[in-house]
Amino acid sequence: MFVPALRHWRWWFRSPEYRAWLRFNRKLGREPRRRPGTVTFRGQRIGYVDAASFLSAWHEIFVLGGYEVRPPVGGGVPLLIDAGANIGLAALFWKTRYSVFRYIGFEPDPAVAEACRANLAAWECGGTLHEAAVAGHVGRQRFGRDYADGGALGAATTAAETIEVATVRLADFLVEPVDLLKIDVEGAEDEVLADIESQLGWVRNLFVEVHSARGEPQRWGALVDRLQRAGFRCYVRPLLPPWRPLIELSPGGAAYDEQFNVFAVRPAAQTGSSS
Repeated sequence: MFVPALRHWRWWFRSPEYRAWLRFNRKLGREPRRRPGTVTFRGQRIGYVDAASFLSAWHEIFVLGGYEVRPPVGGGVPLLIDAGANIGLAALFWKTRYSVFRYIGFEPDPAVAEACRANLAAWECGGTLHEAAVAGHVGRQRFGRDYADGGALGAATTAAETIEVATVRLADFLVEPVDLLKIDVEGAEDEVLADIESQLGWVRNLFVEVHSARGEPQRWGALVDRLQRAGFRCYVRPLLPPWRPLIELSPGGAAYDEQFNVFAVRPAAQTGSSS
């Protein structure tokens, strides 16, 4: 990932997270995909299941700080609900920012969930990790494993290996104010958001990673409309922008021809005022 020189030196002096990312890149940059390992940050152990996805997630979460929110008004304990927890980096980031917080996570892949539980325990995050996928129904469903960060439910998966996993409704957990709801569920985001639409009033800040596969209708317009109707102001950050979108699709033969992050915030949460 290219970083302009001025930004590089500014981050180098100000951000231990950025210096750690450079160190991780030197150590892991040529690691084979899907080989588990460990790194340390400030003396704390972090286990990963795939070096490339770890490096990408560390930069997004720790360097760019995309999951940082204003603390609750009145000094309450913030709540993070993490749908698609992977190895738990969102919780580890919150540990560095808020020290004490409540955590509810969901990760359906058994191997990835094991790494997540170990990280949460090593960093003394507490909370609950459910070894399940979030969906619009409670039951069981086929899940495609990729031993990294791209496991997906049902029709969304292109993985060669599939297992059966439990599914839960995220709606059943939205029963109190949530300071950040993170949804990174590899193509199931439409189903999940439709199921929780009536309960989005509990959510102060929301992050969702959105995917569109080739040949499918583009989802971002309807998704942003849904969040705006729920009272959010939305900010979109592309992840797979074709350099010449009028004549080519996404680079590298990716499964998705469009992928982007949506950050949705209630205007009162930006200022720290109560709604």
